[in-house]
Amino acid sequence: MSTRFVDVAWFSLLLAGAVAQGPAPVLGAEGPFRSVFVSDPYEDGSIWVRGHRYKLGLLGDRATFQPLFGPRAPRDYPLTLALRDLRVGGEHVALAAGVATRAGERRLEVDRGPVVERWDLMPEAARQSFVVTEPLGHGPLVVELAVTTAMAFGGRDADGLRFVAPNELGSVHYSDAVIIDGKGRRLSVPVSGDAASIRIEVPAAFAAAASWPLLIDPLLQTFAVDTSVSQTEDPRVAYDEGSDTWLVVAEEHLSATDIDIRTTRYFAATNPPALAETSYAHNTPSRTLSPEVANLAPVGMFAISWHNSTENNGCFQYRRRTANSMTMSTIGTTSVGLNGTDLCRALVGGCRSGNRWLLAMLRQNSTGQDILFQTLSTTGTAFGTAFGTFPLSGSHVGDVSMTAGPGDPWVLVWTECAGRCTTLPLRMQAVDLNGNLPLPQAPVQLALGPDRSPSIAGWGGQWLVTWTHGGDIQGMLLGNSGGTVAPTTGPIDLTLQEPGVDPALVQFNARAAFDGCRYSYSYIETDSLGVQQPFAATVHVQGTTLSWHDGHAALSPATTIMGFAIDSAAMTRPGVAGPHLVVWDEQSAPFADSDLRAATYNAIQSGPLVVVDQTGCGAPEAPFTVRGTPAIGQSFQILTTPNGGFPFILVGTRSIVPLPGCGSCQSGIALPAAFTFPQAALNLTVPCDVSYLGFAITCQAALLLEPGGCPPQVFGAPVTVTDTLTITVR
Repeated sequence: MSTRFVDVAWFSLLLAGAVAQGPAPVLGAEGPFRSVFVSDPYEDGSIWVRGHRYKLGLLGDRATFQPLFGPRAPRDYPLTLALRDLRVGGEHVALAAGVATRAGERRLEVDRGPVVERWDLMPEAARQSFVVTEPLGHGPLVVELAVTTAMAFGGRDADGLRFVAPNELGSVHYSDAVIIDGKGRRLSVPVSGDAASIRIEVPAAFAAAASWPLLIDPLLQTFAVDTSVSQTEDPRVAYDEGSDTWLVVAEEHLSATDIDIRTTRYFAATNPPALAETSYAHNTPSRTLSPEVANLAPVGMFAISWHNSTENNGCFQYRRRTANSMTMSTIGTTSVGLNGTDLCRALVGGCRSGNRWLLAMLRQNSTGQDILFQTLSTTGTAFGTAFGTFPLSGSHVGDVSMTAGPGDPWVLVWTECAGRCTTLPLRMQAVDLNGNLPLPQAPVQLALGPDRSPSIAGWGGQWLVTWTHGGDIQGMLLGNSGGTVAPTTGPIDLTLQEPGVDPALVQFNARAAFDGCRYSYSYIETDSLGVQQPFAATVHVQGTTLSWHDGHAALSPATTIMGFAIDSAAMTRPGVAGPHLVVWDEQSAPFADSDLRAATYNAIQSGPLVVVDQTGCGAPEAPFTVRGTPAIGQSFQILTTPNGGFPFILVGTRSIVPLPGCGSCQSGIALPAAFTFPQAALNLTVPCDVSYLGFAITCQAALLLEPGGCPPQVFGAPVTVTDTLTITVR
């Protein structure tokens, strides 16, 4: 039904149990990994397992047990074990070459012919066992493992062997074995060994009387002095509208040389978002840095990228991940032989429609700096590459927008180094969706710094760029005119205009997000005592004018002390505008856990949404409620539930007066009502127009032929009325 209010107002139902204005920390529990993750085979055939206190890698005949001694460990101290010999009665038994395979959710096996090496995986330990399927001769059965490790052999303790890392980092315990035959008969036997080998012997008498197969079963476990296990840093977040999920990616530091790319998926339908699972995009002992993530909406996927400083003499890598599961594509590798520094970063541009995404690599090494663009299909096919010629010395930060689809470019922003890096100008580049190369537009200088930490959000012809300049957050609007992306405003000091901000304090690392209606930006602020705290603000853009819905919204307690990484993403599912999710790296007190935290931030203007006047009567009184959030760019529903009568929704001016002859019944609006709708529910949509902020309507439902209200003689039929709702657009 078309009415003035339908035309004037309100678009996109918020989820049931809508997020109230004001943040709720949700990722404080994203601490050390306490489960088991088993990777798909990597390019070299290896499978890597992550437990709480260890990694385990299987490749060919070698198993590498890597204890996790904490992020302060200067390097890894793996214990590599290889089945070197199998003897029965002193005679060698030939072993086959083996390949690791999955044999269950938490089991790996390597078939070596007469013996199967098995690994059963638990969060705190890995159980190595050897299954001998049939008698191989007479006499004692001996299993011998070759050992390679940088740890020192610590000799025997009460129930096994110890290997000890230097500097009191911790140790690995290889337990004595339990021998179990086919009928469950058990025998405990000690293991023996030294720095080069481990030996397990099954006595001849037990083997002769055994029911086969035999299981030889030791256990490996890490004992660490540093209880922190890992440190999670540099988070990035994206949202997928089809599955209604968030994906957070971050570096997980296990030692100075071992950094994994950790991914954590959350269901967005609850507040706080519910954890789906944690997995790893890359979990070998490589040093992988600077993760990025973007959404590929048409196929319900995320694209993840990172810089691998270890493999291929330095390279960029990426993979796609299904948004509603843990399924990931194989790893793609590009720009090999980089030998890059930690300043290298790969940026990802997602897509809202179409079949392509953008990988933009900011590369820096001892020979120079450049940007490499690569467009890929949502199935991973590369369409083309181009090298920028831009002077990027010292420039390791940037951001890239999404694309709305064909005809809408990606926009890349970054800072350059000039004049011994005293200026750090901010630049942007539009990249065509079709991968037309060379690029159709030269880089545009947006500001002359020193400018830092640029971020960009938006699509469909309008973008908001934010960056840090001199302790303030700066911003600028970009537009697309005739296929050319260019600034539509000059630099704007957002800090000076944002409500509630003390301009004397330092704000930095702003990260922009866009939900299709509002822009938000989150940032870090340092107070006069040096305490850092995350904040967020919401702006609405009309043409070239920015107006604030909400400013200086605290996302965490004032005692927070942060790292330097923060990111945000917006919920973009049609009909569900907001909330935004902000993630940050919290490195010390009061939590002292060196992990990620986050807050859901609802980008609507503060204030009451619905005020209720208790005008209702009748037995039982019919409910009259609002579902959704009455905010610009969103939709909501006004509805009642009749008890058998005929509903009318009345809309007009608030006026609380008794109904003559109706006892406690009151009219909540001036009669006759401005609008009358003969229905039980009214769906209203608010345009994405800031001029409707504060717009209010008052409504009440009247239910004909309902019992217990006004008597028939007043209106000619029994009638009840509901409470009165005054709804204000936020």
